[in-house]
Amino acid sequence: MEGNVMINGISSIEELRNIEVILGDLKIENLELEEHNTYFSLPSLKQVAGNLLIRNINSPATVFLDSLLEVKSIVIENNDSLEFVSLRRLESVQGHLSLKNNNVIGSLNIETVANLKMNAVEIKNNPKLYAFFPPNIDEIDSIEIIDNRGLRMLAWPSLVKINRHIDISNSVTQGVSQFPNLEIVGNYVRLENIPLGAFIKFENLRIIGTGNKESDSGLIISDIAKLHSIELPELVDINGELSIINTQNSHFVAVKMPKLEQINSLKIVNNAHFEDLDFLRSIKSISDSVVIKGNEKLSSCRLPFICSLDDNVLENQLTIANNLDCCVDIKSLREECEEKCCPDSSTYIFDQCDVFIYKTDAGECYEINIDANGKPQLKKVSCPD
Repeated sequence: MEGNVMINGISSIEELRNIEVILGDLKIENLELEEHNTYFSLPSLKQVAGNLLIRNINSPATVFLDSLLEVKSIVIENNDSLEFVSLRRLESVQGHLSLKNNNVIGSLNIETVANLKMNAVEIKNNPKLYAFFPPNIDEIDSIEIIDNRGLRMLAWPSLVKINRHIDISNSVTQGVSQFPNLEIVGNYVRLENIPLGAFIKFENLRIIGTGNKESDSGLIISDIAKLHSIELPELVDINGELSIINTQNSHFVAVKMPKLEQINSLKIVNNAHFEDLDFLRSIKSISDSVVIKGNEKLSSCRLPFICSLDDNVLENQLTIANNLDCCVDIKSLREECEEKCCPDSSTYIFDQCDVFIYKTDAGECYEINIDANGKPQLKKVSCPD
């Protein structure tokens, strides 16, 4: 069939039941089905040369296009009553998938029989979406999963490379987001405002940022109130900024990056429960600025790659403020790097921290303990060498 096709009711559906090819756009808009039959399908349709547009459906409907093999782009948006969409045999999507502003849709099934090509996925503001079964794609330009608070799990086992970015914000509740085979993200990974009890895992991600100077790049973790953990066990290189901002969750276990060696810049700002930065200890080099401020429990900033910076770099590229103890300012950081400052207000003696020992003028040493009544008790011990 030539040209664009509009479907908005039973009569137009019946006319198209035997159509295999539409050479323009297929628009399913303002669809009104019979009250006792909310099922909609085009069982013969195999190709849409233009876009598939499903919009403004305000009466209950489920859409099955399971014979469709090829379409340019898929846009499903602004539907108050669309409950389910199934596209199970897709082989080619030349453009993008957009699922936006759908009030009751619970599931989108685009499992495929082929290694599908698609340049972008955008899933935004679908409050009842609980399941997204992603297509069999190994490479894509961008993924945006934003404001889908009902989404329980996001797993994309086929994905190996993201050319631009992945953005997960205010989505994935009480579940695990897994990208087990993803190795490279070209520009940035943004994880923001992740709800209660979620775990995010990038098991094989090795590189973030491939040197494209035209776009921001890095790992951005921000406004985390309830996320449990973020795991990147194979991450080695962030060719951009590592930014961790406004994490407020006392149950936030960690950002786990045990192999991370190189970053361009670092920003650790307003994290309520960070007490140390040991999860960054593997980093060997940084090429630009460091900002560590407003972390109310952070008492130690001593990291090998920071302590190795010369004084000029420390003064011009490092900002430290409004933390605790040895991370109050650059002066205290220098002292900690030289082991002359100990975090948590502990005593420094004989190049050791966290040892409460008193040495008399006669050369005797006593360990100081506080009893149940808050009174100091002295115990004679051997003096440290």
